[in-house]
Amino acid sequence: MLHTRDSVLGMIFRYVVIVLSVTVMQGADTDSSGNQSGTILVGQVFGGASVHSLDFTELPGFPNCCSSYTNGFGVSAGLGVGIFTTTPLKLFNRAVQVGVMGGLRLLPGTALQNEEVGNIISGTSVTDGIVEHRASLSYTTFEVEPAALLPTPLTDVFLLTGIRVGVPLTTHLEQQQELVAPADPAYVFENGTRIREAQQGQLPQPTSLTFSIRLAALYRVPLTKDINFFPFASYTVGLSSITKAAPWVISGIDAGVLFSYAVPRPSPPPPPPPPPPPPPQVKPVPVSSLILAAQSEHAVVRNDTIIVPVINATITDTICAVQPVLYYHYNSTEPIGGQEALVRFAQAVRQSVVDATDQRELMELTGSTSYDEDPSLSRSRLSALIDMLDVDRNLVRIVMKRADSTARPELAAEARYVKVRLGEQARMLHRYSESVAAYADPVQLSAMHVLTCGAPPCTSYVTVKGGTTTQSVTTEPVIPVTMTFNHATTNQAISRPILVTVRTTDADSNSVMATAAAIVTIVQKNLVRKKVEQTDLRGVNSNTILLALFDFDSDSFSAVNIRVADSVRKAIREGAFITVIAGTDEFGSADYNRQLQIKRAEAAVRYLGIPSAMVTYEFTSADPQTAHNPAERAYQRAVRIRIAQKGQQ
Repeated sequence: MLHTRDSVLGMIFRYVVIVLSVTVMQGADTDSSGNQSGTILVGQVFGGASVHSLDFTELPGFPNCCSSYTNGFGVSAGLGVGIFTTTPLKLFNRAVQVGVMGGLRLLPGTALQNEEVGNIISGTSVTDGIVEHRASLSYTTFEVEPAALLPTPLTDVFLLTGIRVGVPLTTHLEQQQELVAPADPAYVFENGTRIREAQQGQLPQPTSLTFSIRLAALYRVPLTKDINFFPFASYTVGLSSITKAAPWVISGIDAGVLFSYAVPRPSPPPPPPPPPPPPPQVKPVPVSSLILAAQSEHAVVRNDTIIVPVINATITDTICAVQPVLYYHYNSTEPIGGQEALVRFAQAVRQSVVDATDQRELMELTGSTSYDEDPSLSRSRLSALIDMLDVDRNLVRIVMKRADSTARPELAAEARYVKVRLGEQARMLHRYSESVAAYADPVQLSAMHVLTCGAPPCTSYVTVKGGTTTQSVTTEPVIPVTMTFNHATTNQAISRPILVTVRTTDADSNSVMATAAAIVTIVQKNLVRKKVEQTDLRGVNSNTILLALFDFDSDSFSAVNIRVADSVRKAIREGAFITVIAGTDEFGSADYNRQLQIKRAEAAVRYLGIPSAMVTYEFTSADPQTAHNPAERAYQRAVRIRIAQKGQQ
């Protein structure tokens, strides 16, 4: 039966009145004891069966014909915490405890209903069958439960009763019809399968609040004076439907454990401390002062700051070769590698335009989709890149294409791209980055100790915070102090405080303390800048450099590294020996790949103009396990160069 909110609130009100009436009548003649009041923290975990009472044929957005759901079952679980307090009310001459608990409860359930139907097809024959209607609900609530823990005539047995008010968190519903008879898989529905009307989504018109009443029996097992362990069994009666669209009420039977901790009463405040002793008689003490100074002649002192030039920094400018292609996920405008990959790619395009000899040369942008994608994605992918490029639109030529169908999903993935072509020759792009490595020399300071000792001998004890000293016990007027900056990772100024303390004691045990504090700032001393070119992002041998990339099954360059080509030609003029290393992907037979490797090597030789007497060849076939995405597979179809100077070949 579907309860309205007014009827549910009325039932809850009558339930509370009954519980309070029984409690008050039992405790009316018994005085409450102040010793039984206190705060109790509880935690519970439980599991069991959820019982779903339903009465509908279909829900909005979930069409179903022609059988009604009546009941369902599921495995429930939950956990929660709460706080209780002991009241003056008594039941069986023991105090009643009231409080509130909150937590999560999982109430999944599946409703099944069989229906006899006709029009079951097997070839040209049609017969009758049995269809199983299935509605599966994943339902999670956050519940607040005002509750009362009631004693019983048995000392360690208690009853817990409470009103659960739940707020739904997840309400996912799946529904389908499955042919269960005839069992022969040749018999199917008119759609050619044994399943139809499969839908999933959120439960239509879920109620914002659910109400239920719980009654539980608990058995107390004391663990310590303040901690108790309660195994329990409970039954929960649902009072309201979880959806406004149809009657759907969830009840349940659970078993679990509850732990309670009685917060002890605070200890009384300690007695006031005794009065302090009278001040000691003042004795003559030594006179001491301390001054900090830097030993470096290049140090600068400004107020309490000592500036010392000791940072040595090396700045490395890295030029990274990047293939002029950005690949995308299936049917998406999200690049492989995310938006960060798109930003890096756009930076490389802009930098390559700046590096070009003719900055007014034509840029060709090609947007491609695979045969099984929405063709309009090519325009969307291009638009996202163009929006990030600060180039003259009159110098941009747009090409959109759709790849032919292919039986290999890897090749279909390689057709989802945006490609950049600068000028007549498709060139590798370049991206610049800067890294800084710095270290700092130790800073040498001197603490100048000026001491007047009235009752010699005087001994001074030195402590340093922020640095070190070799004289922890000294009678010398100059105390060496060292500061070490072990983690200088930048050429920016670094500041650190230092505090030197000298405690002096004379022969009469009189003592005095002197301190000196400063902020030591270290700044740049030496700066070295160097340039590094990284020509192969895949991290192959450092003496092997990437010259060109190829498309699938092609012996023509898809992109060439102009910087590497110039370096190779220069090395040839200087008499170096060249090894051309041609590679293919894992597709194709060994003989076919070897022929393709030879063609690619010959194309590289023609492009570089290498004398045949100075060339050797190597051929590599890719391991299928090494390529995880189209970009990595593109690096397998490459020609790389190894340069050996005279005497190294």
